[in-house]
Amino acid sequence: MTKFASYFFGACALFGLVSLASCSNKAEFIGEWTATAPSDIAAQIPSAATASSLVSINFIDNAQQTGGSATLSSLIDITQSVQGDSTTIEQPYEVSVAATANVGGTWLYKGDDHDELLLTFDLSTLNVNIDKNGVTYTQNVLTGAQQPQLDSLTTSTVAAWKQELTRAIRSDLSRFSELDDVEVSNKGQILSFEIHSPKAKMHFRRVGE
Repeated sequence: MTKFASYFFGACALFGLVSLASCSNKAEFIGEWTATAPSDIAAQIPSAATASSLVSINFIDNAQQTGGSATLSSLIDITQSVQGDSTTIEQPYEVSVAATANVGGTWLYKGDDHDELLLTFDLSTLNVNIDKNGVTYTQNVLTGAQQPQLDSLTTSTVAAWKQELTRAIRSDLSRFSELDDVEVSNKGQILSFEIHSPKAKMHFRRVGE
């Protein structure tokens, strides 16, 4: 082997080691995750009889691998018991609402151990969406009701719940501002961390792998 070839292959081997080392520094929590089970959020939404949220979170790192962007999204299901009135429906009924919410932000390491993250959300990106087709009523409300009445009821229901959910989510995002005990297990497939106020341990499954 010539001296040039020796230098060339040696440089390639060194480059390969550097590349491998660089890849190995990638944080295990980088990627998209979905909670293993919905969370009960009825306490944050007084108007709801029941309310649950299935949270997803996506971490992307920057070139320096010292922080990056984060997106938090949620699938929300709500039920509400409502007393009827003479202008719409005279009998009590229950309404079910399906909504989605998402917000963008950034993450940084809190300390040198890299098991604590600080998240900052850009509330101007917060989007809450309620599809009219995701609003349903108990069967007794449909019996004898005129379609225009139901359309009007659905429109007012969507508007009211969008406002209340936006308020509740803006408040609840503070619980995700600091993630403690960030840990990836089960060969990189399970992410867990702790949020606060009140304290809760959350578990997620990796998406797309």
